[in-house]
Order: sequence, then C-alpha cells, then structure tokens
Amino acid sequence: MADITIVTVNWHSAGWIRRLLDNLLRKSSGRNALRALILDNTGGTDLDLTAVEAAGVPCSIQSTDCRGLTGSRAHAFALNRAMEIVQTEFVLIVDPDVHVFASRWDSLCVETLTNKTAVAIGAPYPQWKVGKYHDFPSPVFCFFRRDLVNQLPIDWRPYNDCPWCNAGVFALRQVGRLGGLLSRRMFEQSAAARAYAKSAERWFGTFSQDTGWRIAQAARQRKLASIVFDDIMPQDTARLDAPADPVWVELAREFELFAFANRPILVHRYGTVGRPWRTAKSGDESYWLQRISRAEVILSANRAPEVRP
Repeated sequence: MADITIVTVNWHSAGWIRRLLDNLLRKSSGRNALRALILDNTGGTDLDLTAVEAAGVPCSIQSTDCRGLTGSRAHAFALNRAMEIVQTEFVLIVDPDVHVFASRWDSLCVETLTNKTAVAIGAPYPQWKVGKYHDFPSPVFCFFRRDLVNQLPIDWRPYNDCPWCNAGVFALRQVGRLGGLLSRRMFEQSAAARAYAKSAERWFGTFSQDTGWRIAQAARQRKLASIVFDDIMPQDTARLDAPADPVWVELAREFELFAFANRPILVHRYGTVGRPWRTAKSGDESYWLQRISRAEVILSANRAPEVRP
C-alpha cells in the first residue's frame, strides 16, 4: 500500500475541490491510502472550505500568507509551502478544476513510475500553449515520489526574480506568439501555425515561463525521465480507444483533454480569461459538468480494460 497526499490550492474554489476529491476517491483503486492537503490562499475567508472534508478523504487545510502575491505567483507560493509539509511517499499536485476518467488512477501512477523508472507522471501544458514546457507534468496534474526533492530543486515559482529579465521574456513571448495572434484555434486548425510554433520553441526555448518551469528545466538538464499524458486536439479524438461519441470532440475543443495509452485519462476545465486560449465554453460550468456526465455514462456502459503501465 502506498501513502499518497493530494495537494491542491484553494482560491474561492471549495465546490470544485469537493468535487475533485470525490472524483479521485471514487476512481481510486482502494489499495492506497489517500489524504488531502489544501493550501487556502483566501486566508480563511472561504467559509465553504469546511465542507470539503465531507468528500471522504482525510483532509488538512492550511491557511497561507501569500505576502501580497496574486495569480500564478500566489498559486506557486502555496505549492512550495506544501512541499515543506508533505511527508507521504507519493504526492499528487492537482488543480481543483480537474476530472479524472481513469479507474485505478492511483495504482496506475505508482506502477508506471516504478516500471518506467521515471520521476514524475502527469499532464503537461498542451502544445497549443506555445512557449510553455511540454516535456514534464504541469501543476494541472503532477504525480511524483516525495523523495524527488532530493534529486531536483522543487520550485514552482513562475517567471524570473529579475524584473528586467521578465521584461525580456515578455517581449520574447510577443514575438514567439506573433503578438497574440497565435491562438489556440489557429494552432488547432492550421498545420502552418503548428509548424511555426514548433520552430519558435526550438529557437527560443521556454519563452513563457509558467508555474513549474524551473522543475522541468532541472529535470531536462539532469536527464531524468518523466512521463507525460497526450494532450488531445479535436482532430485527434478519432484515435482514442473509447466509444465513439461527439463528447470527446466537445471536451477537446472547449477544455483540455488528456489521454494515456490512447485512453481518456482526465480533462481540465481551465476557465481562463486569457484571450489566446479562451474558448466559447471554457467558462461555462454547466456545459463542463454536462459533458463530463455524458463521457462517464459512455465509459461506464462500454467499460474497456483498465489502462496498464
């Protein structure tokens, strides 16, 4: 039996976290000990957070003082704080707005890390988020052994410490993303845009240094193996090993759909207001829940063999 701590960060997202923990518990193998660590970036003002414990997972809620940080910087601050607290053998860093489709997700991750001699497994930043790292799990879903801190500097902070360096990165990002013209839809629909994006990342490297980029860079430099799920674009859904249904295209088009061994493993809502990545339904919670429910009904009625590492 493995001990696993599920780490997530709260920013007025108690309902999402309750749903997440319930999903992870129901889809677990039942063979591992799950517990949750929630870093509360609201400083205790989100009173709904107390209801999270009803999800059935032993839960510790830690109020964080983000020292005036906001957005991804505050999120990363909380994740770094979590790494000082977690003591279990395995850790799952996960966003509140994630839904896992795969049964036995916990055993799948543990067994894959062991069998593949990898340091982490999870969901990378999708390819259409041009300039971000794609070769290491992102904080959307990153599963690893706690002793990874002995091999890598686990520092989730985005950007640089130097303001002038950040200004240079910002300018480079405008070049790499064609001033914001290189959007998600353009990437999905244009082979030329995808070819350009690949060239831009080859020329400039990671020019959008989002949360976790230091960890990905260190793993790359040390040649440590990691396993990333496949991010699925709408045109990729035909190759999924899942019952054919429009729901897969809908999830891939409006949200972030990931697969492992060609089987849907999770979807991330990512209700961003960022113009290049925004979709018509990305902020529509009811649509998100409807599509997940539809996908689960299909999978339950046509349950394929479990994904194995």
